Amino acid sequence: MIDDRAWREVWDALAPTFCSQDNLLVPCGAWPEAKVQSMRQYTDSIDILDANILFLHKARLSSLPRKDLERVCNEWNLVFGNDVFVCLARDIVQPTKEQLGEYRKHFKPVQHYLTPSAYRRCAQTVYFVHIPKTAGTTVWNAITTGVQAKVYYESHNSFVNNPPRANEYDIVGGHVFKSAFERALTPDARIACVLRDPVERFRSAFLHSRRRSEDASTFSPTMKLMRELPLREFLNHPDAKIEANLQLLMLGASPEEMDAEVDSPRSRARAHAAIAETKNIIMTVSQLDAFVTYVRSFLGLHPLERSLPRLNSLNTADQQSDLAEFASYADCVRVMAAAEYDLFHRVVETQKRFLSLQQVRFRRSALAAPWQAFRRLMRPPLP
Repeated sequence: MIDDRAWREVWDALAPTFCSQDNLLVPCGAWPEAKVQSMRQYTDSIDILDANILFLHKARLSSLPRKDLERVCNEWNLVFGNDVFVCLARDIVQPTKEQLGEYRKHFKPVQHYLTPSAYRRCAQTVYFVHIPKTAGTTVWNAITTGVQAKVYYESHNSFVNNPPRANEYDIVGGHVFKSAFERALTPDARIACVLRDPVERFRSAFLHSRRRSEDASTFSPTMKLMRELPLREFLNHPDAKIEANLQLLMLGASPEEMDAEVDSPRSRARAHAAIAETKNIIMTVSQLDAFVTYVRSFLGLHPLERSLPRLNSLNTADQQSDLAEFASYADCVRVMAAAEYDLFHRVVETQKRFLSLQQVRFRRSALAAPWQAFRRLMRPPLP
C-alpha cells in the first residue's frame, strides 16, 4: 500500500474488524489484500450497491450523490475519522465513546457538504479551476481556510456526474474545465485560477509521475505513460501535446472535445477571453500570496497570518536522473507549448496591471482614512 500515514491509519484501525461477509468500498489505491467478500475501488463516482463499509476520502465527497450520502449517514455508523478519511459502516464493532468524539471532529466536512446553505457567508460564488501542478493544493487550502460552504471535485467527471446547484457554495473548486463550471455560473460568479510557466509545469508533472513513492494506480493514463515511457518516446505521443497545453485547454477547451481542440483557434480565443474578463481572478504562481489575499477578501475573510506552506512539493535531490532527462528535452516541450506560452505571457501582463491598480486603490484608501477621520472630528456637533 502507498506509504501514507492517513491511509495506513484507516486500514490499521478497521482491518482487524473485517469478516468474510464484508463488502468494502475504498478509493482507488494499492490497498493490502483483505479476507472479505469483496473490495471495490472508486474514482470519479461512488455507487454504494451492496457495500457495508465505506472508506470515504474527504477530497472525494463530491463523487457521492448527496441523497446517497444522506442515507448512509442516517442509516450507518461512524466508525473512523482522520484528516483524510471518514468511515461509515453497517454491522461492525462500535468505537468507544472517546473514539467517537474524536471521529466526529473529522466528520464536520461531511456536514458542511450535506447542508452548505447553512454555512454560506457570501452572495456570490468563486469557481476555482485547479490546473494540476500549479500549486493548486496549496492555494485551495489557503483560500478556503475559514470557509465551510465549499466543495472540491477531484475530477472533471465527478463534477459532471454530481454538479452543485447555483449559489449553493461560497467556493467550488477542482480539476474541472472552466467550460464545465460555466454551466453552473450565475452572472455575478467569478472564475479563479493560477497559471505557471508551461515548461516548469510540465517538468513538475513529469517529476511527479516518476516519483517512486507515488501510487501509480491512482494516476491518469497520461501520468502512467510519463512514468512508463522514456521522455523522448512520450513526447511523440498525442498526450504530450495535451499535457504541454493543459492550462490553455482547461481555460479554453470544451470538455467534450479536449483532444480535438489542442490547436483549435476557438479554444485559444476562449482562454484569452477568460483572462481578459475583468471579474475573473487569474494570476501566476509568482503572485500566490497576492492571489490568496484577493480571493480571501472577496470571500469576506481576513488575510492569512502566515506565509503559504508549499504542499506536494518534490524532493529534487532524489530525482537527479529524471531532472537530467527532462533538461535534454526542455526545448522540445517549449516549442510544443507555444500556444500556451502566448496565453501565459498575457496573464503576466494582465497581472501587472491588476496589481498596480490594487496598489493605487490601497494608497488612496490609506490616504483617505485619516482625512475622513479629520473631517468627522471637525464636523460641528448636532443641535
